[in-house]
Amino acid sequence: MPIVRYIKCMKKARKKARKKPPEKKAMGRPTKYDPDYCEKIVKFFDIEPITINVQDGIQFKTPAKFPTFERFAYTIGVHRDTLHEWVKNYPDFSDAYKKAHELQFAVYQEGVMMNAWNSTFAIFLGKNIFSLVDKKEIALDANVREIVVTPPMLDDDED
Repeated sequence: MPIVRYIKCMKKARKKARKKPPEKKAMGRPTKYDPDYCEKIVKFFDIEPITINVQDGIQFKTPAKFPTFERFAYTIGVHRDTLHEWVKNYPDFSDAYKKAHELQFAVYQEGVMMNAWNSTFAIFLGKNIFSLVDKKEIALDANVREIVVTPPMLDDDED
């Protein structure tokens, strides 16, 4: 009888060896990414910096809400860090994100030229969001003289 048990055990072991290991399930929450977000993010940032309203024959310039990635993330129900993860993991979204950033900069430039915002705010925005810096010019006026240094003459006899 022990041989019969041994054979049964070996058959079970072979069956287990032939079975595929269970597939690993993805850890964490499923992504909320949708390929439509590529188009939505570009549309979100493609705005006019100022709207002109006419009331009783008088024009009023109203600055638009400055488009930010935080506001876009809020509108689609995610955190801005999620957008950064999508930029890393989805090349199409990365491209759309870069286009949106360029549109954001265009809105900033056009708004500054149209005096849409307070100048202090505009400077702060430019330095913190777009890494703009103040240009510093340093004028250097110095008297420069040419100095000629000649090596000492070697005697031919020392060879």
